[in-house]
Amino acid sequence: MTNPSDPCDLCGLEIGNRPYPLKLKDKTLHFCCDSCQGIYQMINDVEPCEDSETESNSLVETPNTA
Repeated sequence: MTNPSDPCDLCGLEIGNRPYPLKLKDKTLHFCCDSCQGIYQMINDVEPCEDSETESNSLVETPNTA
């Protein structure tokens, strides 16, 4: 469970009452806004999971092969 005063996993601001979770295969990150979540996904090359049993916002990190 998250606390509204927990820091955003990207910018460090408080995540507030409606955090934006990003479920990875080994942990869940929490962001203060959709923009921080999207930037994290771009920087870390994160793609949606193909597993139908996971939530729609569940994602998995893919290795950077470039």
